[in-house]
Amino acid sequence: MFNKVWFEELESSKAHNRALECVPSGHYAIVCSPVDAGKIEAPDVVVLYTSSAQAFMLFAGWQYKGYEKLEFSFVGESTCADSWCHTFNTGKPGFAIPSFADRKFGGAGEWEVRVSFTPEDLVRAIEGMEGMWKAGLRYPIAPHSLTTDVCPGMPPHYLEF
Repeated sequence: MFNKVWFEELESSKAHNRALECVPSGHYAIVCSPVDAGKIEAPDVVVLYTSSAQAFMLFAGWQYKGYEKLEFSFVGESTCADSWCHTFNTGKPGFAIPSFADRKFGGAGEWEVRVSFTPEDLVRAIEGMEGMWKAGLRYPIAPHSLTTDVCPGMPPHYLEF
């Protein structure tokens, strides 16, 4: 269905389909609900639409305790596979730039990105952000002007190097 739409030739369309992470067979439905509605007692994956700065802080919070490099991919249209399906399959945080369909049919905003975590890892990310807060790292991230000295705004430990 993507041939001559998202890809010039059939082979590229097939390659795209082969690249997608999918929910394994044996699952018959996907149930979605806002987390704060409390309708799903034990969700497998939590999906958040955030700004890039919020995504950065969540991922950095996740890495705060027990650092691990996170790697993300891009498959083009069908980016849900790059986020929540990835998290469902691997248990690792996911990231995606919302696709054309996310924007056209799902209402994703121009400034939003999609991040996904297991519920346990979302708690880990938030706890890590609390640790970073205590170290002086804040959200929103306040920018410094190019015409001012940035040193006073840096956490003290940065100035030791």
